[in-house]
Order: sequence, then C-alpha cells, then structure tokens
Amino acid sequence: MSDPASEKPKVFRPAPWSIVEAVEVARARIESMSTGDRATLRKLSPDDLHQPAFWKLTTGALQKVLADDGPLRAAQERRWAVVIAVLAGALHSPTTRLGTALAKARVAEVRVTRLLRARGEQLPDAVRTIAHQLIAAAAPFDLADLAWLVLSEDRDDEERARQQIARDYYRAVGAEA
Repeated sequence: MSDPASEKPKVFRPAPWSIVEAVEVARARIESMSTGDRATLRKLSPDDLHQPAFWKLTTGALQKVLADDGPLRAAQERRWAVVIAVLAGALHSPTTRLGTALAKARVAEVRVTRLLRARGEQLPDAVRTIAHQLIAAAAPFDLADLAWLVLSEDRDDEERARQQIARDYYRAVGAEA
C-alpha cells in the first residue's frame, strides 16, 4: 500500500501533437476576433491576464489543454499568454521550423542563444524580442515550435524543444554559408 503523502501530484502535460492542435484552434479563434481583441492579445502580458479576449480563448478554444484549476492552471495560463501574444501577430507556416525562420530572418546568434537560455521570468521577454524580429521581417514560422518552447518549461521535454530550435537554426545558418 502506498503512502498518499509520498505520491507525487499528477502533472498535466499536453503531448506535442496536442500543442499543434491547440495552436491551430487558438489561431483560428484569434482570426475570428475583432480587430480590437486581436490588438489587445498582441500586447498581452503574463503579468496582466485581465483581458476579456484572453479569457475567451482559455475558457473556450484552449480549455481542453489546460489543467482544471489551481496553481498548475494559473502557471499554464501565464505561459499561454506569452504564446497567444505571438499568435495574434506572427505569420504562421507549419512547414518552417522556428530555428530555420530565425536563421532566414538573420536574427543574431546572440539573440537566439539568449532565447534558448532564457528561463522563468526571462523567457517572455526573450520570446517577445524574437517574435518582434520575425514579425518585422515578415518571416513566417511554425508557431507550434514557439508554443512548445514556452509550454515545455519545467517539463521533461524542455531541453528537447530548445535543442530542436538550435539544430534547425545552425543547420540553416550552415546551409547559407
């Protein structure tokens, strides 16, 4: 018989395929929103979630990939806020990996490294900087890659997400050389 106090709580972890599906569903919902709601979402901060457009997404389109309630749900909502802000403004191409797009847009290696090393409170700022560069360069990319990076923080697949972006970036940089 196991001791309930020693059991680890179950952590909700969407599989990478469900991240892809969630990104597609969220993108479609964002595209159907008013111009004002989309503008609000582009400015969304994980420190200020008090925006009706955000709650429409998280209680509707994204409900099935979020935990039911509690601290885990709150942490997931903050992470999704980072992703949603990018979804509302970036160009999506499911066939262009994030690392490849960073290389094609000539994003400086130091910025890519900063993104890959960013953790905790630094990650939203690093994501925002990179996303701004890609948006300014009109460089489409697979938004699911970015979502995987942000949502995988503190999970088993966190390093795998970062390594995939690095591989794709350096592969594309090497191809251009």
